[in-house]
Amino acid sequence: MKCPNCGANLAEDKLYCEKCGTEFQIVPDMDVNVASEMDDTLSDIALKEFGHDNKKSASKKTSRFDDMEYDDDPTILGLLMRNPKTAWIFYLVVLVVLVVLISVSINLSKNMSKEKSKDYQIELANQALAENDLEAAIKALENAYKADKSDYDLLFNIADYYYTLNRNDDALFTLKEIALNADFSFDVRETAYKKMISLYKNENRFEDISNLLAECEIGTVVNAYEDYLSNAPVFSYESGTYKETIALKLSAEGEGTIYYTIDGTVPTDKSEVYEAPIFLEYGSYTIQAFFKNKYGVSSEVIKANYLIDVSFSFEPDVLTESGEYTSATLIEVDVPIMYTVYYTSDGSTPDKTSNKYMYPFAMPLGDSEFKFISYASDGTESEVVTKNYSLNYASAISPADAVTSLVNGLVERGYIVDDAGHNESYSGRYLYIYVAPYPIENVGDVYLVVEYFEDAAGNTTKTNNIYGINVNTNELYKVQASGQGTYMVTNL
Repeated sequence: MKCPNCGANLAEDKLYCEKCGTEFQIVPDMDVNVASEMDDTLSDIALKEFGHDNKKSASKKTSRFDDMEYDDDPTILGLLMRNPKTAWIFYLVVLVVLVVLISVSINLSKNMSKEKSKDYQIELANQALAENDLEAAIKALENAYKADKSDYDLLFNIADYYYTLNRNDDALFTLKEIALNADFSFDVRETAYKKMISLYKNENRFEDISNLLAECEIGTVVNAYEDYLSNAPVFSYESGTYKETIALKLSAEGEGTIYYTIDGTVPTDKSEVYEAPIFLEYGSYTIQAFFKNKYGVSSEVIKANYLIDVSFSFEPDVLTESGEYTSATLIEVDVPIMYTVYYTSDGSTPDKTSNKYMYPFAMPLGDSEFKFISYASDGTESEVVTKNYSLNYASAISPADAVTSLVNGLVERGYIVDDAGHNESYSGRYLYIYVAPYPIENVGDVYLVVEYFEDAAGNTTKTNNIYGINVNTNELYKVQASGQGTYMVTNL
């Protein structure tokens, strides 16, 4: 055999040309007699089954398929369909196939339905729990809940498993899904709220509790945990213009503290603490306040604006009324907010150069007249208020005798060398001036005596020493101011 490409002789056991590398295939020639016998056999089959004489037709055509129409189907399926005797085979096969397909589909559907069923998913969850696989159990219970969204116990179990896994936020989210579901009963939702609050308490998340309660629609829950709420304070007066002084009260529910400002700044827990009504007397005010409960949760800040439009200034309110007195008495004045009070005791009209009232002071013996006036920060002054007093003091010792007893006591103690008040260390002398009787707690009434120093040139300076003499026992004391016009004594 020669290579059809290069003409080289080919080896009998080779399938390619060793000279040029061309591959080739050896196809045996078909025997003419064998082909003729096959043709006769096929013609007999066609004549028997389908009534066609394939061999006779061959003399009239050049191809065995020349007599076919365009849409003739030479397949086995087509041949079966054309012959009534064999068509039933086709239909039987189709029916069997359909039955098989339907059966498979039904089984698949049943299996899929079973896998999605609540009971099947619960069974999977129980199996996962037996293997201590809480993650798988949660997933199975979630699928079970998708199948039956009326079963809230599934959600409670899911929340418990999340909590066991220390996934508290997921547990809270699941419980909230129960609490906010209006389709569940109040008892079920109440239980969910209580579980959420318990989780928040364990983590000291009190602000989250307050926010949760603010959205809660179940009154029994809100009432049970109302201490955790932090509602904004309530103002006793609405914003607006007023023609008179108002005493603004702030209130809030629960235990805690109200912080406020009156200058328009935003309050913090370093601001003024509300303890008593805020008196708004003249001018404009912007009050802002918030409430902080005992758990440290702050409310929102609320604000109100006030304009106090009055056409007069406020007179000082002298609490000690005019009249006759027989025991040591303090003269006390209630100073209007944002005002300063000045007074005189010699009958003259007070002004800003007069004595400034700071705290209660002792009423002098005998008859006296005091005049008081208030000044606003803008210089506006009030009307003058006049008070007349008569203190007739019945005591065993007179003020003059009390001063004498004090001087003699200081000489005995070596503080001064004579009753004129001289001291060995200084060239000047000490003077002792009686002021008034004063009531001192746990001691009784004492005469207050103030010490002055007079130098050689006659200049007088008040020292820091104050003395007291008991009006009945003549006992001597060293007196010290303890603030706001009150005094405490020690034995001299």
